[in-house]
Amino acid sequence: MYPVRELYAGALFWPQERAAEVLQAWQAWTPVFPDSVTSVGRILNLPTTREIPKELRGRSLVLVEAACLATEDEGIELLRPLRELGPEIDTFAMLPPTGLGAVHMDPVDPVPAFVNGCSSQTPAGGHRGPGRGGGS
Repeated sequence: MYPVRELYAGALFWPQERAAEVLQAWQAWTPVFPDSVTSVGRILNLPTTREIPKELRGRSLVLVEAACLATEDEGIELLRPLRELGPEIDTFAMLPPTGLGAVHMDPVDPVPAFVNGCSSQTPAGGHRGPGRGGGS
């Protein structure tokens, strides 16, 4: 554990059609950044629910998220190679450590989940999927 008041963190978003280009650039970038940086490259498929901003609903995007134990100026310089790819959205800013959940867009409140085609809201015994008694 490190006592940290702020860190430079956020996400860069591109259309999913650029996934190969962006993730290859991210893969080339990761070996050159210092141990004070952690990152993830991922594909994000957004639902069409009202909780999602209209301009993002139903879209598939490729993201690079990172958290840097660095000043804003140092973070800007570290991310320069990825920013040169022209992200559509850039959320990087100085944040308190408690703001990291928002970077990954983790929900604050519980949300329905789906496991093996069964919603978390399905009554017990109400699912007849694969397995014993499921007709498979």
